[in-house]
Amino acid sequence: MPSNQSLWIDEGMLLAIIHHVPIHDLPSRMTYASGSESQMPLAATFYWGAGSIVGWEEWSLRAANLVPLALGLIWLALAGDKVGAPILPLVFAVYPIT
Repeated sequence: MPSNQSLWIDEGMLLAIIHHVPIHDLPSRMTYASGSESQMPLAATFYWGAGSIVGWEEWSLRAANLVPLALGLIWLALAGDKVGAPILPLVFAVYPIT
């Protein structure tokens, strides 16, 4: 149901862990996290780097997701060419469940 709440509900706890924390304090902050965020150190490090570069606003951190998406589509294009399925990245990009 549409509401005035943030669209980024799931990653809110991760943002609370990484927001304005020195990189060397990330492991200790994640140790005290009660959710599944402590099991995602690579994601925390990625978003910490993205927040440090582009800012801590919700939409700038969401835009950081475009980097792994683009890398995945490039990888799928290369794999699709190798196996004879050049349409593979297009299927991945428009398939609603991925």
